[in-house]
Amino acid sequence: MAGCSSAAPVSSGAAVTSDTATSSSAPATSAPGASTATLNGCPSAQRESQLPVLAHLAADPDDVVVDSSGNIWVTALAAHRITELSATGQVMSTVSDIGGPEGIVALPDGRFVVADQQSNALSIFTPGDKDVSALQVLTNHTANAGVDGIYYDATNKRLLVPDSPNGTLLSYVMGGVITELRHGLGRPVAATTDPSGDTYIGMENAPGVLVTAPNGTVRSLGSFQQVDEVVYLNGLLYVADLAGTVDAIDPASGRSATLVVDAPAPQGLAATRTGRLVLVDETTHVVATVAPCRSPVAAGTESDDTSARHPGPAADPDRVRFHRNARASFILPTRDRNAGPSATHAHADPSPRLTRHHPGGELRCRPPAVRSGGR
Repeated sequence: MAGCSSAAPVSSGAAVTSDTATSSSAPATSAPGASTATLNGCPSAQRESQLPVLAHLAADPDDVVVDSSGNIWVTALAAHRITELSATGQVMSTVSDIGGPEGIVALPDGRFVVADQQSNALSIFTPGDKDVSALQVLTNHTANAGVDGIYYDATNKRLLVPDSPNGTLLSYVMGGVITELRHGLGRPVAATTDPSGDTYIGMENAPGVLVTAPNGTVRSLGSFQQVDEVVYLNGLLYVADLAGTVDAIDPASGRSATLVVDAPAPQGLAATRTGRLVLVDETTHVVATVAPCRSPVAAGTESDDTSARHPGPAADPDRVRFHRNARASFILPTRDRNAGPSATHAHADPSPRLTRHHPGGELRCRPPAVRSGGR
């Protein structure tokens, strides 16, 4: 989900405001029978090239969702296509989407909603369709690239739409009205929820992740360069950062552990019903699996297909980072997560660099260079 962003970091001088408080949120994604995971149950970090690969896709893949049957649906903006893969990576079908598909989400009734960046609209389709159908046109008050990600809030039976060009978070009830929940976000591109009612917003600008509570309180969670996806699974938040990593965060403490490194463009991240993570990289064209963190007991007694092929010890304490101010109501300075909680990016360039222009018209960015204390 990579619309080029030049949004300034969200800071105390650019307040994030809410017009409508989120009352509750969807249940956490969890594997059947799974217990709450902890960072001590995280596997060692792996290079993306070491991950088990399900598929290589010719078109530049972007976002991903896993349906209730375990099939994997991958969008490709420039190719104007959505590809259905089996759980083992075989191509099952394709759907045409001339609007430029980015984010994708499965609905409880089996249909899918797609966030189309080029047309700045939402589309819908049913498995077996050859083309998407129009659902809802969104408004773009800027010259920025259009909508990016999307999330289905099952508890409130609504879509959460990070309104990327306008810096807002929207709520959309199917067939109903659009409500602005929050604005002043920079460029939001992802959203998810947890059982307590908190909403997590991923942004392509600092601090990367904001948490909004049902009472309207806002706090930052960690410090990330250019977040592209957020997924809540078994008590932890997983973040795909275009700086080249996939990280697990403990929402309560702000501690984080890195699971994947050296990922050129980790665009899509989703959880399966069996508790695996699926990662999509636009540059390497791979759809790969990532072993998530486990509970301390499960980490010592269980393994899935990915962790069995790539076993690793419990999280190295040096990889677990604590942001002192993670629970403050607002807002962390940008920090180098590898340099410790007291280090700041004093020499970081806050602006992403435009690297190329896709035929489909979408601008792509690489994250800002860090000249001091970098990765």
